[in-house]
Amino acid sequence: MENMNMNKELIQQQTDKLEYYYNLMLEKLCNMVIASNASEVHEITRSFCEVLSDYKKYTDGKNIFNSYTE
Repeated sequence: MENMNMNKELIQQQTDKLEYYYNLMLEKLCNMVIASNASEVHEITRSFCEVLSDYKKYTDGKNIFNSYTE
């Protein structure tokens, strides 16, 4: 049982970390779109999608916006 709690805690830590990076990259992406720097927008969009993919792995595909509505 203790091992299961440790796993849940580790998953929550990873999810929190990924959510932090998700929010950070979303902010950067929005700022770059406003500034219209196409090459930087492409790079941050690629990174953003990678983080989103990792986030979905840790949350079993849960909608990324659920945390804002719960």
